[in-house]
Formats: sequence, structure tokens, C-alpha cells
Amino acid sequence: MKNLTPLAATLALAACASSSTTGGASSSSTPAPSATVATSAPTSACDSLRAKATPTANVAPAQPLPGNPRPPYPNDAGMTAQFVVKPDGKVDMSTFKVVQSDHEAFTTSVRNTLSDWRFRAAEIAPGCRIAHLETMPFDFTTR
Repeated sequence: MKNLTPLAATLALAACASSSTTGGASSSSTPAPSATVATSAPTSACDSLRAKATPTANVAPAQPLPGNPRPPYPNDAGMTAQFVVKPDGKVDMSTFKVVQSDHEAFTTSVRNTLSDWRFRAAEIAPGCRIAHLETMPFDFTTR
């Protein structure tokens, strides 16, 4: 069988199984797909997945956790920043990069606040957290 995603492999196996009941060919050596999904992975499994991860891999992006402090608002406008969120949910400030900024005050405000933010880290599988480069817009408005 070609390299398939787990869902594609499951669908392909299901198609093979259904074709055997309608007279089609079936392979008895093909194992049935597992119906269980692991809720967390041991460290060794995570390490294996991390070693295979690429920037273009299907990764669930990091999400800011509720209660993070808001950057102070210097004016109406915004900026976009890139940074790495580490597996522990903290921002690696050494990777902070400005993608676009309407004013240096926005950049300073975000840079000073972002180090206090916490994220739910990116995952390559349930429980397998990885460091991941994030691009995030920050909009500033006066109230």
C-alpha cells in the first residue's frame, strides 16, 4: 500500500473489507484498523514524532491561554510578530521577530508583554508537545 495518512489507510481498509462482501478481492493479511485513540503518548513516542516533525507537518498550532495580560494600547493600529512557543507553553523571546508594525510603540508593547503570555503548546499528536513558530497579529484600539 502507498504511504497513506491514518484516515486514508482506514478508509482504504474499509473499502477493501466492504469489497470482499460484494465479491471483490480482499487481503486477509491486512490488519483491521484500530478503533482506539491514545489520549496521551509516552515520552519515547513523542520523541520519535518530534524527530520526524517538519515545519510543514500537520501540527495543531499553539493557542494563547485565557487570562493572558493585554498589551497596553498606545494608539489605533497594530503589528504582527513571529515567535516560537516552547513545549512548556512559554514564548522563546530570543526568536521574537517583527513581521509588520505600524509604530515602534506597538512593537515595544507586544515585546514587553509577550514574555508573560502562556500558550497551549503545539502538538503533533495528543500529548506530544513541540516548539513551534507562530505568526500572530496584535490589534491595538482605543476604547
